[in-house]
Amino acid sequence: MTEIKSRIVKTEEVEWRKLEWFQSNLKEMSKADFDKLKKSLVTNGFVMPFHVWQNGKTWILDGHHRQKAMQELEKAGHDIPERLPANFIRCKDRKEAAKLVLVYSSIYARTTDEGLYEFINQNDLNFDDLKLEIDLPEFDAERFAISHGGLPVDETDKPQLRDGDRAPFRQAAFILHDEQFEDVQSALRKAMSMGGASRQRTKTETAMRLPLSAGSFSVGDAKRIIVKPIAAADANRIVRALHYSHKVVQNSQVHLGVFLDGRCGGALQFGPSMDKRKMVSLVRGTLWNEFIELNRMAMADWLPRNGESRVLGVALRWLKREYPFLKWVVSFADATQCGDGTIYRASGFVLTGINDRPALLRMPSGEVRHRLAMHTDSSVANAMGGAMASVKRMADHFGAEVLRGHMLRYVYFLDSAARERLTVPVIPFSEIERCGAQMYKGKRASSRENAAPAVQAGEGGAIPTDALHFGSN
Repeated sequence: MTEIKSRIVKTEEVEWRKLEWFQSNLKEMSKADFDKLKKSLVTNGFVMPFHVWQNGKTWILDGHHRQKAMQELEKAGHDIPERLPANFIRCKDRKEAAKLVLVYSSIYARTTDEGLYEFINQNDLNFDDLKLEIDLPEFDAERFAISHGGLPVDETDKPQLRDGDRAPFRQAAFILHDEQFEDVQSALRKAMSMGGASRQRTKTETAMRLPLSAGSFSVGDAKRIIVKPIAAADANRIVRALHYSHKVVQNSQVHLGVFLDGRCGGALQFGPSMDKRKMVSLVRGTLWNEFIELNRMAMADWLPRNGESRVLGVALRWLKREYPFLKWVVSFADATQCGDGTIYRASGFVLTGINDRPALLRMPSGEVRHRLAMHTDSSVANAMGGAMASVKRMADHFGAEVLRGHMLRYVYFLDSAARERLTVPVIPFSEIERCGAQMYKGKRASSRENAAPAVQAGEGGAIPTDALHFGSN
């Protein structure tokens, strides 16, 4: 076997200002990350020696940005010693030194949310302070804070939804040049972010300390969950952090936050269906604004078990009370990527469709996109000649992978009389298994050891799935 030898020649203090950069433009650092580095140096001091190679000059192998940060801190008035420790590394030539720069830049282990949560709590650390100083690869600080401690959000009055039988807009096809398209898109984004809600807001302050975990609450604590309107921007942040797609539906109009003990740890988003003219015919006699789609639902793990059933039930009752003209709610379970809709079955929805026609594409970048949503992108529409292209054609054109699976459509009747006007048969839940559409937390029934209890006979169920809701992405 090869003997592993130390290549550290010596450790001694050096005039750090005279060290030479070796990596040139190998790495770049954002201003936000550079500020974190400076904050860490001020708070924690210089705790990691430079790694250097001496070859006429003394070259930095590791510590380039620490040197740069200390130079800026010194200009800002901070006192820094003339000499700081460095490990001198043996390298036979420049090529070997360059290889070590890449070795020092490599990250072999990844921090997990669960591991970080446990570590912080074991050592009584404060995440509010840490997030200003640390930068962990592939770690989303906001997602972690929402998942394990809640989020300060803006509460709002309920959004105003238009009732009646007249469509609030008319559909038309027209051509926009590039600048016109951007202007229209900007105006639409601004209008949808307002969501028709009153701009009168109340700030709910919640600390991002981390005393909470999945075991902090009992099942009975779910009864203390409160659901109330929040700002669209805050709901979008929560959905992007917690939902399996990490995407929001841009035309969502009603945004509800999920609160427990003053902390917001989830969100539901409702809005018009992507193809509203087609969907409205699902229940005969439905007026244009008498139904709404549940676009997204996402909840943090620290909320009580079975809290999803409580949240969805409260949200549906809230819709019925605040918008009495609404007759029914439609939503989709994505059994291609996430789950088959156990939470819907547990909450009184009826199954009205099981679709195995592929509509999702995994792009070369890894992003998953829906065929219909892609056609709202002008570059995609132009590439397809303006016509609605098949999934196969789009996959061939963009080098994407067609995702195989099922999409299940569920309907909840806010007005029980509307159920008599349903224009499609109610499908027995047992069909989910028969069609091979079972999925729980992204795993198909055949590949999971303990399948979630499916409510096959329609009596209701107890085990909810995570964030199943499919919208226009």
